[in-house]
Amino acid sequence: MTLGHLRQNVVAYLALLVALSTGSAYAADRIANGSVTTKKLATSAVTSTKIKNGAVKAVDIRGSAVSGFHILDGSVTSSDLDVGAVGSVDILDGSVSGADVKDGAIASADIKDDSIVRQDINDGVVPQDADIFVSSTGLNPSAATQQGDPNTFTFTLPRNAKLAIEFFAGELGVPCSGGDPAVGLYIDGAPQPGTLTPAPLPEDAGAVQIVTNQFLTAGTHTLTTREQCSAGPYGANVPDERVTWTVHVLAR
Repeated sequence: MTLGHLRQNVVAYLALLVALSTGSAYAADRIANGSVTTKKLATSAVTSTKIKNGAVKAVDIRGSAVSGFHILDGSVTSSDLDVGAVGSVDILDGSVSGADVKDGAIASADIKDDSIVRQDINDGVVPQDADIFVSSTGLNPSAATQQGDPNTFTFTLPRNAKLAIEFFAGELGVPCSGGDPAVGLYIDGAPQPGTLTPAPLPEDAGAVQIVTNQFLTAGTHTLTTREQCSAGPYGANVPDERVTWTVHVLAR
């Protein structure tokens, strides 16, 4: 009876023997490119030990074929990927966050030369902004001064930045018939707090310097000085001599 059973099932036993001796029924090279979809993968089914080092190439990755929940966290390493296998089109926009990138994984060699522009870096990130400390009277220029714009400087910033701004006049005199003469700094027409600086009268004209640090956005800006008197009318304008403006764009 046993001999008859074996004769009747000899084909089945041979198939079982072949399957046991050959291991996996389907090898990787028998899977057509792009044929594995998310529905065919169990959650966390793909681990590093199931991927041959350097075996995953660009042609093996179909758009959205493998999603995050099918891959065990941390299981795929750089050694599993062929150089250039994963391109920008293979990654869902906005899908990669800081938690997906191993600390220290991205080095300078991994970033294409000239690929990062100013807009890609937040203000003050690399490195932190520099700073300066200046002395001033602590007083604020008036929003409505008696004098126009005798000293003007216009410049264009390539990025948002903190600036060290310096105004210097080798000979400056403020014609006040009464009260204390002073000069203040204005940016784009707005008085800058803490920049009001005492100034001499015209007969005692001398050097005056204003230094301040400001944060300005990218674009074109205009600096001016305006003079004022604490009391009494402002007299005839006296031209300032040897005027220089210096604007330093500080480090990020």
